[in-house]
Amino acid sequence: MTVTATGHFGTAAAALQTLVSSSATFIAAQLNLVTDGGFDDPTKWTAGDDWAVAGGVATYTEASSPSPANRISQSVDIVAGRSYVLTFTVTNITGTSMQVALNLGGALAGYQATTGTFTKTIVAGSTNTLLTFGCDGDNGGTITIDNVSIKEVYSNSGTDDIDETDRVVITSGRFAGTYEILGIEDMGGRERYLQLDLDLIPGTN
Repeated sequence: MTVTATGHFGTAAAALQTLVSSSATFIAAQLNLVTDGGFDDPTKWTAGDDWAVAGGVATYTEASSPSPANRISQSVDIVAGRSYVLTFTVTNITGTSMQVALNLGGALAGYQATTGTFTKTIVAGSTNTLLTFGCDGDNGGTITIDNVSIKEVYSNSGTDDIDETDRVVITSGRFAGTYEILGIEDMGGRERYLQLDLDLIPGTN
């Protein structure tokens, strides 16, 4: 089965409605809305004075009172009221009482005070289009983050299941082309979460 959509990749989500099982949610896995989520290019981020982007990570050092200096941000292509999955890694923490807060569009996604890779689902706020990390803690303490991604979550209802023989065709816009489905992961939970790994078929855009 092939489904056709026009414009932004999000319209493919609506077209996939006929393929997704009832009350399902899926994430367009190949589309990370964050530019330079691996912190390889400091120019892609707006960093406060207490942040340093170097060596493929972003590191905060507590040296001032809460202020814009405690934040690092990037404008991302989000729409207020839509749901997004935010994933990031805290690779290192030194000092005590250190924590990182993150928000999307002005909506708080929560706090993290331990190392590890974390995934949070958040409804984007309407204050702005920024993904923002802010930190605080004891003077001299540090937090290092890496591997940031944001992917939109699409909710659909339909009658047929998706499989790897299906195709997604986007007929216009910056994601125009034909995509094959490489894999599907059922992530469980009260809702059925489907994560689709898509790949552009060469020569179709």
